[in-house]
Amino acid sequence: MWYLHGAAFDADDAGTLYLLENRATAVKRYSVDGKALPELKLNMGANRPADAEIWFNALRVSGNDLIVRRSHPTELFQRYDLATGELRQVVTIEHERFTVTFPNAVWTAGETVPFSIRFDAGGQVVKPRWRVWVRPYEVVNYREFELEGDMLYVPDDCAGVYRLKVTPETHPWERGEPSEYLVQTFVEIRRKDSQGTVTVLTPGSRVYYARGERIPFTVVLRSANKDLTRA
Repeated sequence: MWYLHGAAFDADDAGTLYLLENRATAVKRYSVDGKALPELKLNMGANRPADAEIWFNALRVSGNDLIVRRSHPTELFQRYDLATGELRQVVTIEHERFTVTFPNAVWTAGETVPFSIRFDAGGQVVKPRWRVWVRPYEVVNYREFELEGDMLYVPDDCAGVYRLKVTPETHPWERGEPSEYLVQTFVEIRRKDSQGTVTVLTPGSRVYYARGERIPFTVVLRSANKDLTRA
């Protein structure tokens, strides 16, 4: 089993060389005297690599199997039929999957938004109680938004850019080790009937200053019809 930048390769007992280039779906083969042999088309199906993905990092010929390994957070390897290229098996690690989805990142204060939390414990009995913590961009204090089923209520006194995190933590700032389950992102909350938001940013998102200290800042304007602008 070998790997070169841009390709993985191996040889069988007869000396035939198998070469799989990144983002390729067929294995190139060469005889022991260097002549090109018919390529082996791999039936990857949903495992087909994306165009921009640097995919393969190992290939191994083992008996009647072709083993392929790619850069992947949960997959160990794929096993193909060496004669036909048919996919025989995909081996993955035991893992959990935690996802949060919502339609868009612009919310209206005082309304509810569809908010889906899905957790696959990988066969284990783990049932966290999820909480949605939100705070204005780089402001210290979090508040918890009310989640009922797959709907999240946005309080009517919110406006601006907010940092959002979904976690089972019972307090917004946990002492000691943080929870291993955490999803974070940013959302923009607008008042009803408003045309956008105004956000004031300081260097390094600093929020505390000494008396008499100069405070440099940037004003960020967002509207429904224009891209992000700065003043």
